[in-house]
Amino acid sequence: MGTRNLAAAATAALLLAACKATPVDENRVKERGYLAGVPAAGAPAGKDGKPAEGAAGEDPHPAFRHYRPLGSAGGGPGPGLEEGHLEYDEIPVLDRWRIGFPAWERGSKSDSPYDMSSVLDPYHQNWLKGDYPVPGTQNTFLSIEATLLLRAEARRVPTPSSVFPTNAGNPTFFGDGEQSLLEELVLLSADLFQGETSFKPVDWRLFVRGAWDWNHARAEENLALYADPTRGKQRNDRQYSLQQAFFETTLASVGPKYDVVQMRVGSQQFNSDFRGFLFFDEAPGLRIFGTLDDNHWQWNAAIFRRWNKDTNSGLNEFEDPKQRILLVNLYRQDVLRWLFPHGNAAFTEGLTAQVSWHRFTDEDSVAYNENGGLVRPQPVGTVVPNHRDVDYLGFNLDGHVGRINVTSSLYWAKGEESFDEIAGQPTDVDASMAALELSIDVDWMRFKVFGFRQSGDGDALDGDAEGFDAIYDNPVFAGGEFGFWNRNGVALTGSALGLVHRGSLLNSLRSSKDEGQPNYVNPGLLLGGVGYDAQLTPHLKLIVNASYLLFEDTDVIERVLNQDSIGTEIGYDLSTGVLWRPGLTDNVIVKGGVSALVPGHGFRDIYTAETLYAAFGEVILTW
Repeated sequence: MGTRNLAAAATAALLLAACKATPVDENRVKERGYLAGVPAAGAPAGKDGKPAEGAAGEDPHPAFRHYRPLGSAGGGPGPGLEEGHLEYDEIPVLDRWRIGFPAWERGSKSDSPYDMSSVLDPYHQNWLKGDYPVPGTQNTFLSIEATLLLRAEARRVPTPSSVFPTNAGNPTFFGDGEQSLLEELVLLSADLFQGETSFKPVDWRLFVRGAWDWNHARAEENLALYADPTRGKQRNDRQYSLQQAFFETTLASVGPKYDVVQMRVGSQQFNSDFRGFLFFDEAPGLRIFGTLDDNHWQWNAAIFRRWNKDTNSGLNEFEDPKQRILLVNLYRQDVLRWLFPHGNAAFTEGLTAQVSWHRFTDEDSVAYNENGGLVRPQPVGTVVPNHRDVDYLGFNLDGHVGRINVTSSLYWAKGEESFDEIAGQPTDVDASMAALELSIDVDWMRFKVFGFRQSGDGDALDGDAEGFDAIYDNPVFAGGEFGFWNRNGVALTGSALGLVHRGSLLNSLRSSKDEGQPNYVNPGLLLGGVGYDAQLTPHLKLIVNASYLLFEDTDVIERVLNQDSIGTEIGYDLSTGVLWRPGLTDNVIVKGGVSALVPGHGFRDIYTAETLYAAFGEVILTW
């Protein structure tokens, strides 16, 4: 990471810690600013009404104290009593936000929100994080956020020794699969908005987020990092990008309880469903959205144009991969209450339903990634530029029914591809995906059971593409970032495709999740598992998951690898992780995990019987 980067990270950590650890006494409101000429409580006055010299009583009368606003309010001191106000029953206040408030320890000198503070302190009120309006305004707020993420990872994944082996004397096909990654990511955001946002949506908003990423990867085999073996087994990369930049405004109010229609235009983050199964990206687009019936209904209508992603950081690049998404979705809160208005509220309230339609259009294009590999079209079979038009219909649930927490997702993909590289012909897409998670909370523990199905293609040459693939997914499911299958990409040996890509559960056989095209001729996935979350302390959370994975069908893999009789069993994904928030806020988050994939007979048919593993640690500092 380098001395300079480590020093910057240490400085940021110490700054956040110092803000939190500063004694309250250092930030106390000084008992100054009392009105001259006002006697102390119980003190005799002189002939002119002023306190007599040497009069008893040291504190001015409590009614005439001039307090300052709490935290870092910006601007000048808050309103207080002045000499001319003594004859009135009320005091004029020009700034209704920066009103003085007496300092109070609230029983603790180490953690009190009732204090004055520095503009660098994110733990108390601060106008730079939207707690007060911008100085000189009453309804315009600015929220600035800076995030530093430090990540270290190590893993063992199947890696062929290729025609340029590191160890020329190795007689086996697979080489050393050890890999490591160090990454530093900086995110800077500015959110300027106007409105009475405590009880109604913003009138307008301007949001900008930039990112800078440095990463260092190391592998033990040639060709693991580069298409050119002469470029070595280590890679340093830097990338900066504008991730989001959008303007949002309220177009109309459609109800007495602030149901509104709003518009957001520009590069923005959007998640199509509750768990990120289909489309979760930061992309330029136009989005119209709103609420109805006291926020019981929410809806979105949007069109997005995806940006290409940097190969090694995943940040946006200002290149057009010619992929468009048109979508409409509708949410209903308390859907069971709506369907059964006379039912028991304990069972009918708390479940949200969503229906959606996505139209995905992917035009012909040719592209190579930063490391020299072909990503569009896919480098397999008959390599021909192609396009696809696919419609996705979805139904999703999230919430609880009684004590049972429920998350489910159903998607059906229907469309056509002008040409599929694996099938060697045009194909008709007809594929589906289903996911279900049920859990129950028992005191400080949560017990989960979950299942997932990605349909697979049983015959690569029949002209029907029946393997489901997402547009750009990032699922929080089956262990999420802690699971082996979801966090670590596994290349399909003997091809330039990925069996599964980082940040996805799908066995898609894409060339790249970030830069490639969806592929609907794939083996699919069947997954079932259990999970256990435990809030061990208010600061520390434990996450444990175990999954069993199968290919739905292996015909496509057998054809790509020209290998018969590949089994369906992938194996067992076992993972555990911890999340620690030392200050009980998100300003400092430390998390880490270890995971393993114990191969089944199908995975061993393609790769080896060697157990794969991964471990990671992250520190996230946010101001």
